[in-house]
Amino acid sequence: MEIINKTENCQLGDVLKEEGLDNYGLIVKDNDGNFVLMDISPYCNGVPTFTTEKSQVWEGPYAYLESLINECEDWHKVNAKLVIE
Repeated sequence: MEIINKTENCQLGDVLKEEGLDNYGLIVKDNDGNFVLMDISPYCNGVPTFTTEKSQVWEGPYAYLESLINECEDWHKVNAKLVIE
């Protein structure tokens, strides 16, 4: 994936990658309407992915998107697309 920029202009649905690691996160809202960085890493190793449970997300929950982005200092926005087959 190509690095687009740090975390400028992030919004719901953006994919972020942790610097130097193969960790990926998707900016979503949890069931309470708070912003979280949901783990969508391609490996599992017994760790739940694609969940918004507080103990299983990379960052969050935060009431404001800006608060979530401020906590993602080591994350970069990447070019990604959803493919549904």
